[in-house]
Amino acid sequence: AALASAPELYQRHPFGLQRIIAAPPGGVEDEGSPVPRDVPAVFLSTMILARCITFEGLDKKGEPRVISPPGWIAPAVLSVQSYPREIIRPLRGIIEAPALRPDGTVLAAPGYDPATELLLHWQGPAVEVPEHPTRDDARAAFEELAAVFEDATFAGERRTGLAACVAAVLTPLARAAIRGPVPAFMWEANGAGAGKTTLAQICGAVVMGRAPAVRTLTANDEENSKHIAGIAKAATPVVLFDNAKVGVEGGSLEATITAHDRIAPRTLGTNDTPELPWRTTIYVTANDASYSPDTHQRFVHV
Repeated sequence: AALASAPELYQRHPFGLQRIIAAPPGGVEDEGSPVPRDVPAVFLSTMILARCITFEGLDKKGEPRVISPPGWIAPAVLSVQSYPREIIRPLRGIIEAPALRPDGTVLAAPGYDPATELLLHWQGPAVEVPEHPTRDDARAAFEELAAVFEDATFAGERRTGLAACVAAVLTPLARAAIRGPVPAFMWEANGAGAGKTTLAQICGAVVMGRAPAVRTLTANDEENSKHIAGIAKAATPVVLFDNAKVGVEGGSLEATITAHDRIAPRTLGTNDTPELPWRTTIYVTANDASYSPDTHQRFVHV
């Protein structure tokens, strides 16, 4: 119960106790971005338990004295893995822009939101949303978002390309309100330098406040599965597989796009396939991409 006074702790299935840190340089996450990390026993003991609880023992004269937490207690606490909600808040993921809740309201206040179990890491100005938005409000909002892409050139109907880019922005912002899968987004061109990566990065920057980190899609389905596991553990709202040079296909990618909130990929360094939460929107860019029939219908193509 004393852990209730440690608001920096969260519980996240299936990882147990976690805390949020700023991503260090040199990793797969964007430097400085908020990422969840497992709580080591030594951190729990020295930084949390020693602060929240006064442990006492007896000195040689039998007098009570304050002691450090016993060595067994932190591993014992970590082994529980599932804690009462009123003590340790459950965490579904981290978002970096206001988002839609399942009831249609907007999560705009920075911090933890009990209704969605999301942590909003928002450093921008306050967001004002009309209590009863009209269709004209929606049209005006669309035009404002579409104006971000006014310098882009699209093949085919321009409004269709604009709508697809706006959908790529809105999908991760509405992800918490959607029960089930969302499509992935593919920006495809017929040659290098067309601006496809720039469009994808702009969409990600609107959602995250910065361009998403670039990752590589490989021809090895098992390797892709392990990369997807790492993305799920990081709980990032958007992932960008840039400049795919292989066929956009594979069972792990197809299953992830159509997953209903949970996936079971292989994790890096093991053959384990634990169930992991999945709320990430996938972006891909490619030149003259090829698809399997199953993959093709899972993408919005730009």
